[in-house]
Amino acid sequence: MIQFRSGFYADIRVEDRSRTVISYKAGALEEMRNRREKQAFLRVYDGKLWYYASTTDTGRLQETLDGLYAAAEENPGILEDPVVRRFEKNRDRLFTFADCSVREIPLAEKQNLLLGYLPVLAEDPCVVLPTGMYLDRSSIFHFMSSLGADIEYDYQTCGLAFGFSMAEGEKQFQGSWQKGGTRFDEMNGIEGELRESVREQAAFLRVYDGKLWYYASTTDTGRLQETLDGLYAAARENPDILEDPVVKRFEKNRDRLYTFADCSVRDIPTAEKQKLLLGYLPLLTEDPCVVLPTGMYLDRSSVFHFMSSLGADIEYDYQTCGLAFGFSMAEGEKQFQGSWQKGGTRFDEMTGIGEELRESVREQAAFLRNSVPVEAGKYPVVLSPLAAGVFAHESFGHKSESDFMISDESMRDEWQLGMTVGSPILSIAECGSIAGSGFVPYDDEGTKARKNYLIKNGVLAGRLHSAMTAAALDEGLTGNARAIDCSFEPIVRMTTTYIEGGDLTFDELIAPIEKGYFIKTINHGSGMSTFTIAPSVSYEIVNGKLGRPVQISVITGSVFETLGLIDGLTKDVELLSFVTGGCGKMEQSGLPVGFGGPYVRVSSMNVQ
Repeated sequence: MIQFRSGFYADIRVEDRSRTVISYKAGALEEMRNRREKQAFLRVYDGKLWYYASTTDTGRLQETLDGLYAAAEENPGILEDPVVRRFEKNRDRLFTFADCSVREIPLAEKQNLLLGYLPVLAEDPCVVLPTGMYLDRSSIFHFMSSLGADIEYDYQTCGLAFGFSMAEGEKQFQGSWQKGGTRFDEMNGIEGELRESVREQAAFLRVYDGKLWYYASTTDTGRLQETLDGLYAAARENPDILEDPVVKRFEKNRDRLYTFADCSVRDIPTAEKQKLLLGYLPLLTEDPCVVLPTGMYLDRSSVFHFMSSLGADIEYDYQTCGLAFGFSMAEGEKQFQGSWQKGGTRFDEMTGIGEELRESVREQAAFLRNSVPVEAGKYPVVLSPLAAGVFAHESFGHKSESDFMISDESMRDEWQLGMTVGSPILSIAECGSIAGSGFVPYDDEGTKARKNYLIKNGVLAGRLHSAMTAAALDEGLTGNARAIDCSFEPIVRMTTTYIEGGDLTFDELIAPIEKGYFIKTINHGSGMSTFTIAPSVSYEIVNGKLGRPVQISVITGSVFETLGLIDGLTKDVELLSFVTGGCGKMEQSGLPVGFGGPYVRVSSMNVQ
């Protein structure tokens, strides 16, 4: 029985959760597990501050609660606090799923349900590499408060998710379908729904009448004409549509560009991909400080077809594949979260990279053991191609996406073409035709990729456009109208963004620095006016040489100021591809992009 104290408000939320995951790929069992866990969240409020604790030791809730009380300040008038007065004092027992709990369904029965549907995926001969998952979650919540609230209720979901590649001649497609519900018996008898979905594909259609755009997203690609006619019916006919400034900017490209026909990852057996990953996993644990290693192989293969009323007709393929590893490191009280990934466009690029992985683990283990805290202040900083690429993408690339300027006159004034915005040695470019995760030879409006300078020799030289933003700002197309899939309209997005190289070697770049820092890898970065980069592995630079590994929480500064302080670039440039994450904007997250650059020296940055 929990003993709440007077003079405080307190509540406790306990969750007893059960989760099941069963997954198959190409007929082989990949995962089958059921996990049970119980945890609690406690909080105390004294009228000024909230005090929180989360714990999995639910047998010692009173002790945890008393610790929060000790940290808070007793308040005799807490019951009159405006926050506390709004809390309800409900008492209820609401068990909706007591007669159909997925906890009571044997794991073998869940597995058999999934296995029964997998053959449906292969009824059409164009389907290859089918995948299937069964998932469920069952939670029992108990909420108690010092006001007398005492509530128990249950929550439950379960469902099936399927994915599959389709190929027929040169035509290819990635398909998926899922069914979710709250009762296990709702997952029975859904063969017809699944079968009908396998017969479908996906498309995005749009019609423009000079005033408005009309959109539709569909998986029924056998009825595209009917869907298009519905959009025509909603729009208003415009005899002068071809003279519209937006329409006049659209290109009429016709092309068949199949870059990966001879090396498609769709043709690599799943067992071979699994064997590749398994071959690298032992390298993670060669150092005894490594615990909880994880490894992932990922690939994506897409075939796009674009058509327009102006006569454009484009087909092209896209492919990425790669490996991503993560691991915790611990030695005594020292801890570090390590990671490494390798991305590319061909499966054979992922072979023979054991030494790269091994060297990265060794370096991060040495960082764990030997790194020292940074001396905060302003210093010269050298950014690796990874760190420089993130800076270019996050801090400048997003500011160059012109849809931000359409409704913001102050931003247009701030970013006038021809103005000096950076060091005269600085050029930032953007190009969709570069092989890698940012490869987009034609954008989602059919515009051909080209090299676009955003900054050229320190001067603002361009920005990124769709046809609509190009018309609004009276500028040319750039090939940057992109959508993450056929559920969304294209908006202005980056492809591969990078800083161009200079004329120095790395040793020449760091030679003039008496005391500064080298940022080799990072955890994340963000910011459009004031940027922030959180380094992972960094080193001090002393008298022109790399020194000890150093722990840096953040480097930060004004984007404009930093662009002007770039005073050195190496001649070697590295462009990076990624298989995890992606760029997010508005509701469209996870868009594949690439970035990179040379090693970049900045004469002064805030280091903390």
